[in-house]
Amino acid sequence: MPDKTNARLQYAELVRHFLAGRMTNHQYENRCDDLIDDGDDAVNQIYCELWKSYCDFREHRMGLRHGMTRDGRRLAARWIMFLRSGRPYEYPIYGCLPTLITIMTLGLVRKPDPLSLGDSDVWPYFRHSDFQCDLARPTLLNGRSGHMVADIG
Repeated sequence: MPDKTNARLQYAELVRHFLAGRMTNHQYENRCDDLIDDGDDAVNQIYCELWKSYCDFREHRMGLRHGMTRDGRRLAARWIMFLRSGRPYEYPIYGCLPTLITIMTLGLVRKPDPLSLGDSDVWPYFRHSDFQCDLARPTLLNGRSGHMVADIG
């Protein structure tokens, strides 16, 4: 079982490569197994959020038909920055099952909203100040003014 810091860094790279179209959804899911099993709440919750953004019934790459919007890329870049930050995941944990139940009941049964406890605009960060602090000292740069990479590729 990998240590949590290493698992977060590995998962951050895996997300980046998957969203850039460098691997298929099936390759991504297969490589996630050990990282999800390590018990890190941040990895597990980001995995659940990302799972909602692609089709897992057939094999594909994120690309023209399955690509992310600009806002989606920014969100994913924030996930990656959080995973690389080493900050604790502070939201309550509900797992993927409540989301699945919400989908299966067509929204009649809704999962509790853990984001209402923190600043949901910067999830998975709990506080906007933590997000701003990490944004000011990014670990992945795009080469212009030290800003965080807005695009995954």
